[in-house]
Amino acid sequence: MQIVNKSLTNSIWVAFIYILGMIILYLANALISNTYGSEGIGVYSISSRILSLLTMIALAGTNITIVRNVSKLNLKLSFKSIRDFYDLAIKRVFFLSLILSAIFYLFSTFLANDVFENKNYELSFKIIALLIPLSAISDINKDFLRGVRLFSLSEFLRNIIIPLTIIMTILVSSKFSYYLLLIPVLGLALGTVIISIFSYFFILTNYEKSQKDLDTKTKKNFFKTSFKIFQGQFIIIFSSQLTLYFLEIFSTTNNVGFFHIHHKVASLCMLPLIISNVMMAPKISQLFENQKNKLHKALHTNANIIFTLSLIIGLLIISMSSTILNFFGGEFNQNKIILYIIILSQIFNVFCGPSTIFLQMTGNEAILRRNLLIVLIFSIFSNYLLIINFDLLGASIALATNVIFLNILNVIYVNRITGFQTFFNPMKEYNDK
Repeated sequence: MQIVNKSLTNSIWVAFIYILGMIILYLANALISNTYGSEGIGVYSISSRILSLLTMIALAGTNITIVRNVSKLNLKLSFKSIRDFYDLAIKRVFFLSLILSAIFYLFSTFLANDVFENKNYELSFKIIALLIPLSAISDINKDFLRGVRLFSLSEFLRNIIIPLTIIMTILVSSKFSYYLLLIPVLGLALGTVIISIFSYFFILTNYEKSQKDLDTKTKKNFFKTSFKIFQGQFIIIFSSQLTLYFLEIFSTTNNVGFFHIHHKVASLCMLPLIISNVMMAPKISQLFENQKNKLHKALHTNANIIFTLSLIIGLLIISMSSTILNFFGGEFNQNKIILYIIILSQIFNVFCGPSTIFLQMTGNEAILRRNLLIVLIFSIFSNYLLIINFDLLGASIALATNVIFLNILNVIYVNRITGFQTFFNPMKEYNDK
């Protein structure tokens, strides 16, 4: 009971900040969709996702390794070593991000005009290219703060700043009758700049370097582990974005915007899992080796709570779907079967619990990579075949199928390799011993 109470107490501020961030994010999406229509939200969706993909490549897994290493060092009170790992990661990340920024800037015109065949992307992609280094710095800083258990600050920077700056940018621009589709991307850029600068100086000010440099073996292990994680991360992010890219190439930017809104609404079902993962990632890393029974109990309690909440949220969304979709604009209140299919997949995702995070945090990246690669190959064919034949309906079926397939694989291997269950199982109980 003690571990449950402690977990709930530690989660309350994180949950509050995340929910507040979600509210602001959905207000930002509604403002974009009502001001610029489905094409405007489509341009923003593709641009922001490309930024997140390129940022993840620049990070090369170091952000997850930072969480793992820093959370362990923080537990041992080795505060100065914490800063050493941060400095090691930030130098490599900044160098890689500059290279990616230059490459993407050079190919931005080709990608906009010849691949996506939409000139609205040309300037947007150039802005995204310039943002990559700052986005990489902000992401590694947010995960560093999560590793040292400053969850509230980490989630504030992660979830509130960018949607808030987007809203402010749109409101200011509309006051001057300036309605370019590029405005939401400029808001994204402003938010990224603020986060990267603030978080960087916060870390430099509050965490000192140790007198010793990390030894060569430690550095090699850090980047070796990071690269293994990166391979899985890349497949996760790319697979999750694949449906939108196929829609942009084989359908229209308007349909990208339509799918984006329906997916955003359905993703509310993921809220319990996302909030719990913030706390569970370092907890899994800390308890897996020496306190397995506590981890069994934490996972079991976590699964029972988040699945129940997700199911309630899903039923509420279905019962109020017309009202919710009208909030984003009348054009989105159609083809609601797309929303229902995505909701089903998101609830199943929560049912399986933090299976992906569990594999990452317990050194089973190779298993996760294999599962992800299988699903990615399947996803490419399913998205292509279903989208070219069924358009938006095909996109929703492809997304749902891929999400369910991946979670089934992860849950099976978590249980087979480690003996842990991350999924909802009300029939199983663990004692506190």
